[in-house]
Amino acid sequence: MSAGFSPPSLSQLYRDFADRWEIEPVPHGSKWIGVLREMDEGHVTIVVGHDVGGLRYNMAGVERANTEESE
Repeated sequence: MSAGFSPPSLSQLYRDFADRWEIEPVPHGSKWIGVLREMDEGHVTIVVGHDVGGLRYNMAGVERANTEESE
């Protein structure tokens, strides 16, 4: 591990995304899922990550894409 880098933590993931996303581990596996429900448009987005860092990356990508679409 390089200096100044720490792996993503579950608590950081919840702090940064839990107000918008439902975050759950997949039972009997090592994957995580995030569910974003956009009630105003009726859309549901589901992303999967092999670990917390992968889930964070995928969720951030969805939010970036949604922001770009709304501009």
